[in-house]
Amino acid sequence: MPKIIIMKKSAFYKIPLGLLPIVIIFWNYFMQLDQVPFKTIDYFSLFTIISNILGGIVLILSAFKFKTEDKQKLDYLRGMNASYLIIVGIVYFALIADTPGFSYLALDHSNVILHRLMPFVLLLDFAFDRPDSKFEYKKTLLWMIIPLSFVAYSLIRGPIAKWYPYEFLDPGEVGGYIGVAEYCIAISIGFLFFGYGIYYLCNCRRKPVNS
Repeated sequence: MPKIIIMKKSAFYKIPLGLLPIVIIFWNYFMQLDQVPFKTIDYFSLFTIISNILGGIVLILSAFKFKTEDKQKLDYLRGMNASYLIIVGIVYFALIADTPGFSYLALDHSNVILHRLMPFVLLLDFAFDRPDSKFEYKKTLLWMIIPLSFVAYSLIRGPIAKWYPYEFLDPGEVGGYIGVAEYCIAISIGFLFFGYGIYYLCNCRRKPVNS
């Protein structure tokens, strides 16, 4: 007998707002396919694009009810993507608002939606629809895997493609690999800071994860 899919009451905002960044990203993409020097792999090598697609998917999934074990996994993903998008918004305005990579976001209000709206949406969603169980902090440290993998990918691909997604990852723009390392360390501290904030928000007055 097929399972009945039950939606939460919060689905009225989760699904539309989850679809919003995905629609914006692919609308931008198809608008620029025939333009030069637009490249598909460059576009999908922007952390803004990656994190907003993941964030949108997770927000949509969180509109549905799951059994306890699956819900805990989804809650970790919600926390992870909230921290990613907060950093995306901060780094965008601090370092990269005027860099060439963001000429790819040509659709009106794209930057407002992806860099301003979505970080607040995921953070507020996590605050209002908090997990039932506590997080384990050692597991929240695993949230660093994707950003660190992204940095490694960008540094390996950069010299080959002669293109970096952000200027602070380009050794030629920031005084070599030491400059890149300094930026990456500073941003990593930001990830850990906001990751801990999400961890605290989840665990405040919550029962232990294994209870």
